[in-house]
Amino acid sequence: MGSQKVRVSQDVVRGKHGYRLTIGELSYEMVPQVDLGATDGVQFASRPDFVLWPVQKGRRPVAIFLDGYAFHADTLEDDLLKRQALMHAGFVVWTLNWYDINQVMGDKALEVPLPAGMTSSEQNNKAITALAAVAEVSNVAEHLVKTPFELLMHFLMEQDAHALAKQGLLFAFQCLPGHALSDPAVRQQALASLDGLPASFTDLQPESVALAGAVTLTDNQSRASMTLNLLASRQLLTSADLTQASINLRYDANDATDTALYAWQRFWCAVNFLQFLPVFYAWTPQMNANGSAAGLLWPTAGQVSGTASDGGTQNSPAWFDYVDKDLADVLKTHTLEWPETAMVGEPVMNDDEEIIGEVELMFEAQKIAFLLDNEPDQLAARAYLEANGWQVFTQVDTLAAAMNHMDAGA
Repeated sequence: MGSQKVRVSQDVVRGKHGYRLTIGELSYEMVPQVDLGATDGVQFASRPDFVLWPVQKGRRPVAIFLDGYAFHADTLEDDLLKRQALMHAGFVVWTLNWYDINQVMGDKALEVPLPAGMTSSEQNNKAITALAAVAEVSNVAEHLVKTPFELLMHFLMEQDAHALAKQGLLFAFQCLPGHALSDPAVRQQALASLDGLPASFTDLQPESVALAGAVTLTDNQSRASMTLNLLASRQLLTSADLTQASINLRYDANDATDTALYAWQRFWCAVNFLQFLPVFYAWTPQMNANGSAAGLLWPTAGQVSGTASDGGTQNSPAWFDYVDKDLADVLKTHTLEWPETAMVGEPVMNDDEEIIGEVELMFEAQKIAFLLDNEPDQLAARAYLEANGWQVFTQVDTLAAAMNHMDAGA
């Protein structure tokens, strides 16, 4: 995938036949047909087609659903309820369909929705640029031309949920025509969209709404439509606090099930992207009418899934305290589980017990050593270490890749 290597091998995972998936520096245990429910912190039980459990600590598990339209066109309400319950339990949830998979397999003739196709040509570029600057986002179109599968692979490689949340917010603003945020009638429509939605969601709305907008995306081939409603406080514009923006996404089949395939695909494409936002809800009028989602719970303040750590902060082993601070900071940028034990600044002795050099880091169990390439005393130990079966590195990137390779069991 891009410049990152992807490796898949069969394995026994949690007592079941599964796979070991390694993408770049991250590894996952991939298990098919996993039942998730109350014991997993999931409010409404479901069975994803695959669950990818991250090997490294501090990462988020990923539940993947592979849907066929013929069956799932009539189960949208149930699918939304169960999948959002998984999101609120800390899972990243991805919905793919036959078209997504077959395009990856080489059928480029298949049309797959892209986020770019949902954006408005009349978007307020000035406001979006200002918000991006506050959110410290340099490229507001970074993911707009990624297919659902490509965006999934990006997340699996990076585990950058907070960055994707900011991109998702900017995507929502790009869907809105500029006038949608200044039209009183549209503002009222966005505010009214909260009527009948779960109380646990409406309780998370900004206390003072400064911006309110809505847009309905229609499908030329059917009567199905999708309406995005956005509410935000002024604080969002000054601090990029994502909890100060609320987005709800409504899907209306309008009795067009037989012709609504593309609209259905586009809806799930948007849900995949917007799920990283802390205050997001996808729904249908039927869910309101039958009350099925009334009891759906969102994480409480401070535990909102979209604002939780995206895995960039993990507990560092004690030996990090003894490493040069600049080196430790670089090591921490690599999302892998470093060994708990390492020797720092260790002298290297030859067979005659003479000190021939020094090693910055030694991982004895793995027979891996890291040397500073600007320290002659350390470079002097390299030949001896390699002759005795050690892997020796002078670049943190290659050290991290080797550690991850061993961690993945490759």
